[in-house]
Amino acid sequence: MPQDTLSIEDRLDRMEAVSAIRQLAYDYAYAVDMLDWELMEKLWVETDAPQPPPILDIHAIRKLPALFAEQGPSMLAVANHRIEFDGNDTASGTVYCLAFVDRGEFIEQAIVYVDDYRKIDGEWRFLKRNHLLLWGRETANPLQQAEANWPASQIGAGNAAKVLRAHA
Repeated sequence: MPQDTLSIEDRLDRMEAVSAIRQLAYDYAYAVDMLDWELMEKLWVETDAPQPPPILDIHAIRKLPALFAEQGPSMLAVANHRIEFDGNDTASGTVYCLAFVDRGEFIEQAIVYVDDYRKIDGEWRFLKRNHLLLWGRETANPLQQAEANWPASQIGAGNAAKVLRAHA
């Protein structure tokens, strides 16, 4: 339904929905970075049948702890989140993500997620995410530099991942 045909109350509901759906993408990135699998599971709709890869759903998400067991620090940077509503309780969206991941080798990726969202019991969740890799490359691992010792030096490896995971 076009925005200009919505009542004020419906517009406020839509704004709240946009905010909640965007928070899903942020929470997904945070859960990956912090290896917070309890949070990750809360973001998804429970379904019966698993989706085929590269589509992520609750079934694929439950396999992530084993896949990420040896992962070092990561940073998923979420951008350009476009959302379209199919109804009051259904929506779809496209999310851009830059990923920087230490898996022994250091990987940089540009990812486009094509998402389906559902509102379940008053909360927006992912139904599925199609993980579309634009590019990925192995690069020199910046975490293997000498310590930055910030603020004295801006160059070198920092301690953010260690500190953040300890407080997650």
